Amino acid sequence: TVKFGGIGRSISEMAFGNGIGFKFASDIEEDKLFLPRYGSIIVEMKEEPSRLLEDIDYKMLGTTIDEEYIEVLGEKIDLMQLMEDWAKPLEDVFPTEEGEHVSRDMEYTKGIKKSSNVKTSKPKVFIPIFTGTHGEYDMAKSFEKAGGMVDSFVFRTFTKEDIESSYKEMAKRIRECQILAIPNGAVLGDEPDGGGKLIANILKNPYVKEAVMDLLNNRDGLILGIGNGFQGLMKSGLIPYGEIVDLDEDSPNITFNKCGHHVSTMVKTRVISNLSPWLSNREVGDIQILPLSTKEGRIVGNKEIIEKLIEKGQIANQYLDFDPTGSVGGIESITSPDGRVLGRIASSDRIDSGLYKNVEKSEYEELFKAGIDYFS
Repeated sequence: TVKFGGIGRSISEMAFGNGIGFKFASDIEEDKLFLPRYGSIIVEMKEEPSRLLEDIDYKMLGTTIDEEYIEVLGEKIDLMQLMEDWAKPLEDVFPTEEGEHVSRDMEYTKGIKKSSNVKTSKPKVFIPIFTGTHGEYDMAKSFEKAGGMVDSFVFRTFTKEDIESSYKEMAKRIRECQILAIPNGAVLGDEPDGGGKLIANILKNPYVKEAVMDLLNNRDGLILGIGNGFQGLMKSGLIPYGEIVDLDEDSPNITFNKCGHHVSTMVKTRVISNLSPWLSNREVGDIQILPLSTKEGRIVGNKEIIEKLIEKGQIANQYLDFDPTGSVGGIESITSPDGRVLGRIASSDRIDSGLYKNVEKSEYEELFKAGIDYFS
């Protein structure tokens, strides 16, 4: 629908969305490009319009092109420059990029590719579902596609009895799985004052804690947390310490984005450590483009502790071009000391064929395959 700014604005915004250029027809009236045309509709189609729009008053505006520019009466205007000029007036009010470009070399290459002492042809992945979890279907599909067998369970909180029985049932299922995977969401609406607290409290329950530590210490299992799940692992101590402990004021944490609002975008991440089995199908330096959608994705922490995590190879991935969350050092994901517990902000589980068609990305996320392969 054409509104204020007319055809020129509407065509430009359509081009911005997918990075597709546009060449206006030679008979376009330049002085009318930006006149308001309320009620008019711009239609994009592959077929000849005369057949589809028979008996309708229409005008051919032009054609889309592969090159990233808009051409008007022989003049070519760079699309990226147009986007920059378009966003510039409100950049200080609504910043499109947040955080610093990180140039420091943080690579760790001392890791040794390992496999589990427990072998199975079809590892069981346990996915707990809490009030506010919304990533369980994406997580389950990703692991099933990788060859895993998924077991999910809804943690009930309606009554005290429900909570108590859910603790015991969750502990039982953790003892039966090889991988514990905590999906993204907004558990309890990310209240009080920040996400991950309920997940951490559940992990600290004696029944659940004992089962989790048995998975790690006695059965050589793996744990993964994405988004809100990462927050829960961080607040429980499993990341970065590898065990469930109470945190102190110097412990790393995940908090609200530096920009102060929700961020939804595609990000480039770079593998900077080969410590974790979760990244065994990747090489240090590999770059991925992943979806990111969060209001709480900024990783913060005491400088000395962050330095130690870098030194030990526990920083698994780093934002490449820019950090939309404002995390210290551009950190995107962190592991436990042995790499078997991984938490990440970007939504690896939302990568699949047919999605994000205007983005150069892999059609499959190797993270989940690496987790399954660990037990083969």
